[in-house]
Amino acid sequence: MTDQKPPREIPPRFMRYFDLRDAFGKPGCPVCRLLEEGSRRYLDQLLYEQVNDPGTRDVLRATRGFCNWHAWMLREILHSASGVSILYSDFLGETIRSLKRLPERPPAVSPLRRFWARLRGLGGPAPCPVREPRPPCPACHGWPSETYDLQTLVAFLDDSEFSAAYERSDGLCLPHLERALSLASPVAAGRLLEMTLPRLEHLRWELEEFGRKRDYRYAEEERGEEGTAWLRAVEFFVGKPQVFGNQRAHIPSPAVNAPLPAPAVRPVPADELERLKFELARALQRVQEITQAWTAESSRAAALHYQVTQLQEEKRRLEFTVAGLRGGDQTWNSLADYLRDRVQALERRIAELEGTADAQPEAADGG
Repeated sequence: MTDQKPPREIPPRFMRYFDLRDAFGKPGCPVCRLLEEGSRRYLDQLLYEQVNDPGTRDVLRATRGFCNWHAWMLREILHSASGVSILYSDFLGETIRSLKRLPERPPAVSPLRRFWARLRGLGGPAPCPVREPRPPCPACHGWPSETYDLQTLVAFLDDSEFSAAYERSDGLCLPHLERALSLASPVAAGRLLEMTLPRLEHLRWELEEFGRKRDYRYAEEERGEEGTAWLRAVEFFVGKPQVFGNQRAHIPSPAVNAPLPAPAVRPVPADELERLKFELARALQRVQEITQAWTAESSRAAALHYQVTQLQEEKRRLEFTVAGLRGGDQTWNSLADYLRDRVQALERRIAELEGTADAQPEAADGG
């Protein structure tokens, strides 16, 4: 009889468990979403309750507000304009005072003296109080740690309800997946990978399907969810917008007045240089041919446009002529009807006169 390991004990459920469960039902990485929602709650509470709190103002004054992400998130907070104006008026006052404390520009010295001062360690720019290191953004520091969310996620992977909800979600983005794997036990890490890899395989299939339907041969096929696969792929690699920021802070700043590094120049072999010259000449010839063809097409198009204009003018003249002829026909028809009526009236009058002339001899004979 083999020894069976007892099932791993699942910790009791608590509030973060249910927060993650709710985030699983929404698009994107659930931990990124919790970070966004936590940031908005923090900013909303700060603007509503703590704008005039002296301790809060001291912290915010030291940090000069928030990072780029959380500063622009203030626009999403309802009725935030009043609180933001109060805070940033305070920040501006502190910044103006710092700028006024800047040392005056030192007098110009010769390059030789500046060189010797640097050798003796006396050179370098004067400290600037505006650029001094500052504490981190309070909104970044104040939310519940994403590490705590990831620990909660890996701790409840054996919970059937929690695991099923996670499998129905979009899953973790790659930065949070890597952190979760580093925090998980080997068993939990294996379980997480088992749930993640099929989702990534399906996302890759959607990307290929999206590319296939871009082909004109399959353009008539109905589009499906693969239409947003490219956006979901980007979010998988970098997380939700702004959550992880950019990497400018990791790029070292060049020294003051330091020359820019010269670009690396690779020597070009003679045969490759000749090939490039030939390709350039052929490309220039092709450009000239295309330009000449375009000029000829433009001339033909202008000639056709002139012919169309002439035909339209001729059509207009014919329409006027036809209208005039129709009007003349109506006039002649009216005149013919009038003359026909006059002839008929004269014929009736002649018949009456002839009847009267015949009656007069008969009366004379009777007398």
